[in-house]
This record gives sequence, C-alpha cells and structure tokens, in this order.
Amino acid sequence: MVYQKVLDKKTVVGENIRRYLEAHNLQQNEFAAQIGMSPQHFSFYARGKREPRENNLNRIAAGFGIDPLELYRIPPGMVDPDFEFAWNCLIELQQNKIGLEIVKDFLTLLVKTDPTHESSDIISAIKLLIHASKKEKNNLSE
Repeated sequence: MVYQKVLDKKTVVGENIRRYLEAHNLQQNEFAAQIGMSPQHFSFYARGKREPRENNLNRIAAGFGIDPLELYRIPPGMVDPDFEFAWNCLIELQQNKIGLEIVKDFLTLLVKTDPTHESSDIISAIKLLIHASKKEKNNLSE
C-alpha cells in the first residue's frame, strides 16, 4: 500500500471533515450554514488547506456531535498502520485527560532504559497508559 508522504494536522482534519460530511450525507455549504460559518471559510478546512482555530474546530465538532479531538484521528490508510495506531492512541490519551507531558516522560524513560525497544513495545506501553487512564476515570466516577 502507498501511504501519503506528507501528513500534517490540516490534512488530517480536512480528511475527517469530508468523511463526517459523507457519513451524515451533508453538503459542505449546507453544513457550513448549520454551524454559522461561511461556505468559503469552511471549504478551506474541508480541503485541508487550513487548520481550524480552536473556536472553529469546536463549532465543526459540535455540528457533527463529536469530541473536537476526533477530527485529529488519522483515517485508515493515510499512513503506516503502526504510526496511525500510535497517533490515534495519543489522541485517546488526550481525550482521557492524561497530560501529554506524562506520556512524553513515560516514553522517554522507556527508551532511555532500553533504546532497542521495538515500535510494538512502545505501542504496548501506550495501550497500558490508556487502560490505566480509563480505569482511573471509572474509579473516579463511581
């Protein structure tokens, strides 16, 4: 499979906007009107030409009924599956309110203790962080 060589946030957000529009059977102009945004302005985001600022990202996400971070998830097939998984895990960690500083420190320690870690080891470590975060979140809500 050939993966896109250049991956940036505006490209990912644009791809996700188009996917959500299609999933909701909406046209760009129609959706832009629903969220109170000019069609021209919205088009820049949907085509991946600009990354929305936080207020516009929130409006778009609210229009789709999703968490704004969902727009940063890498759609299947855009990049190498290991990178896609790791990136989407980081999005999930952020949604679960684990500070990215903690994740960075954890991964740095993991690599410093054994620099030969395979990507699967790092992915396993990220999965453990997500699991621990969800468990802690559930304990707090009980």
